[in-house]
Amino acid sequence: MKMRSSKTLVFYPGPDKVTACNFLTRNVFECSPEVVGLLASWDDWASPADISRARGWPRSELKAIVPQLLDFSALVTAGSSLAEEEARFSGQWSWGIPTALMHFCV
Repeated sequence: MKMRSSKTLVFYPGPDKVTACNFLTRNVFECSPEVVGLLASWDDWASPADISRARGWPRSELKAIVPQLLDFSALVTAGSSLAEEEARFSGQWSWGIPTALMHFCV
């Protein structure tokens, strides 16, 4: 199954953790800086096996974290309704990320 990181994520740094928000789905979660790096590197459609090979992430770690990242809308599955919603958003929204964050989350 192909997936990629969500294009509607914003991050807030904190001590020893990062708070992430998908402003389109209004999902908020905490993660490690390593997970932020994983999401940053997973910007094109790829399977977890592809990411494991290309980025050196152990398959067992990906197997444990991918379901959580999908639940938080941090990862998007190709062809899913969220992927379609993100495509509509990116094709129609022209006011920038800060305005989108305010629009969708307030």
